Order: sequence, then C-alpha cells, then structure tokens
Amino acid sequence: MLVRPFSDIHAEFWPPNKIPRILEMVVPPLQTDNETVALVAGDLGLAHRQETWLKVVSLLAK
Repeated sequence: MLVRPFSDIHAEFWPPNKIPRILEMVVPPLQTDNETVALVAGDLGLAHRQETWLKVVSLLAK
C-alpha cells in the first residue's frame, strides 16, 4: 500500500467554484493514485463549515 500525506491545504480560502482546479495544482495527480491512500493530517478546512472541506475530501477519494 502506498500512502500520500497531505497537510495544511487550507481549502477554506479557496473559491468553491475553483476547488477542483486548485486541488489539482496543489495535489497533482500521480500514476499510482489508484493504489494510494491519502493521509490528510490537518488544516484541510474549517470543521464547523462542511463546505470548506467536504468537496476536497470527495475529490481526494476518487
């Protein structure tokens, strides 16, 4: 199993309509992504505002 760690993404500062494009720049796709587990280690968005992190998690899960 491959692990790809991420931290301090701070998607709460990203415009909601640009999340997919920004995420692709911040986390460029790799050929091994289908066999990789994403380890998100904090500061993804604001816990009390689901719209700041849910879309990012959904895209990382693909």
